[in-house]
Amino acid sequence: MGVTVHFEGKLRGEKALAGLLRCAEGIAEAKTWLTERVENDEARLLRVRDDGEAWDYQGPTRGIILYIHEDCDPVRFEFDREL
Repeated sequence: MGVTVHFEGKLRGEKALAGLLRCAEGIAEAKTWLTERVENDEARLLRVRDDGEAWDYQGPTRGIILYIHEDCDPVRFEFDREL
């Protein structure tokens, strides 16, 4: 049996994104997790509106992927152009 975590949020600006990346990398380094920075000119992200309707975002993305354990799916913090 697996556990799936869904989350959403919006960063307040470029400084917040830089802080999140530094924080995630610091924690990953302390825990010896691998990380991968995300910076795509064109990507597709599945989104869900407040009313439950699914839609796809198409456009640039930035963020970080944390590889916590070989038996765990990567944890992605990936943000669209509006953060």
